[in-house]
Amino acid sequence: MSVVTIGIDVGKIWFHLVGLDSRGATVARQRFNQAQLLRYLGHLAPCRIGMEASSGSLRLAWRLLAVGHDARLMSAEFIRPFVKGDRGDCLDAEAIAAEAIAQAVQHPTMRFVPVKMNEPLDLKAIHSMRSGLISRGAGAINQIRSFP
Repeated sequence: MSVVTIGIDVGKIWFHLVGLDSRGATVARQRFNQAQLLRYLGHLAPCRIGMEASSGSLRLAWRLLAVGHDARLMSAEFIRPFVKGDRGDCLDAEAIAAEAIAQAVQHPTMRFVPVKMNEPLDLKAIHSMRSGLISRGAGAINQIRSFP
């Protein structure tokens, strides 16, 4: 069976992966560190990969897009309805989360978070710094005006 859809629960050290075939049956369930995960996904045929949106998943999505996978980020609030069962021990909880992510990314009406590349993020940082400088400057001018 070939893996068509993958759900990844992104952690600080460990990444839990659940792979689904075209029928939606689980065919892969593994735990990797980041280097092992990138090596494993580099050998797979291009497929759709879903992750919960975070700064760590954004960096991972950049790497997966470069390899040819269809990386999709989703907000946590949209993944929650797909979680089945109770979260018992830690390993089961992460596997359940990865499976919910894999099922959510297949949903036809799912709303995804755009994967922003470096240029838009840099531009946003520059605008943020500029607006901060303007507000601090205006505050300093007002403070000087208050002196007799």
